[in-house]
Amino acid sequence: MAYQKLQVSSALDVIPSNTVDIPNPTSAVSIQQHQLLHTGTAQCLTDGVTMFDLSSNFFYAGGPGTPLGIQAGDIVTNTDTGVSATVTETPTISYFALTLSPSCPFPVPPASGEAYKITRPDNKVRVDFGDAVQHITSEFTLYDNTAGKAFVTTVSVGDRVINIDTGLAASVVSVDNDSLLTLDASIMPGTAGPAQNYDILQVAPIANIAAGDFSVSGVLTLVPGALASEVGILPGAIVYNTGGSIAYTITSVVSDTELAISPATPAGAADAFQIYNEATDAAVLYSGGAAQNIKLTMASNTVDTFKGVPTGAYLPLQVKRVWGTSSAPTDIIALW
Repeated sequence: MAYQKLQVSSALDVIPSNTVDIPNPTSAVSIQQHQLLHTGTAQCLTDGVTMFDLSSNFFYAGGPGTPLGIQAGDIVTNTDTGVSATVTETPTISYFALTLSPSCPFPVPPASGEAYKITRPDNKVRVDFGDAVQHITSEFTLYDNTAGKAFVTTVSVGDRVINIDTGLAASVVSVDNDSLLTLDASIMPGTAGPAQNYDILQVAPIANIAAGDFSVSGVLTLVPGALASEVGILPGAIVYNTGGSIAYTITSVVSDTELAISPATPAGAADAFQIYNEATDAAVLYSGGAAQNIKLTMASNTVDTFKGVPTGAYLPLQVKRVWGTSSAPTDIIALW
């Protein structure tokens, strides 16, 4: 029998389940590792975008001269409300204030301050910092002749330079020597002006969390530093534990590193997984397993069992769920 040609744009290995529908592959959620940099209590200034903490020197939050100084691109989260914002300028007002986007998520005095944490995606690593002026021969350079400066061994082409006194940023075009960088924009003052502070960040590809701990019944634990509450996971999202071949539904985001899941079926302590925010409307199926019976829920919510489906057969039906019965079907691929 000849099959009508299928125009396939995406595919997904199906994990059979009596309770979880096939996920929509376009709704996959990316969870990334973050570094925890600093915690404290903050208020907002009346401009609506500046957070202020009398007890925290943000530039030296990790200690003077350490790589934990707060940088543009770091994430500020009000841990009392769960609302987050991104640091756009760092720091101001004697290093006790940060400018945020889209707005400052804390109350304005005389209301009391609220707790916060500052985190950084792991793809933004500080490789150098200091103060510098433009080189006399070009405004598109950063010149820092501080003793021990070693741009050649610490900085790479493509790294991001941020003037943290002004918020201006540029990318490194070339590493000319240990004291001199050529940039793609003019962001530092001329030789006649005062030196200004800068950070140099290595902007690397983001590494997603690859595995989670499913060993506790009803719980998915992420690696420390994950920010599950800030990546848009919705109630009812689908977890495909590909390492343990089990499908789950997320019932709640308990914390940044803990998700409540159903069914309460434990699996491995380091299983590969993917989270999808939506179920599919319907998919066509390919059956690669030996001749088998496949119980399906159609797009119309009708449930039927197709018996004796041969190896290599397509089921050109509108399917929402492949059931995981006592003899769960194997090697099922959903096609869209």
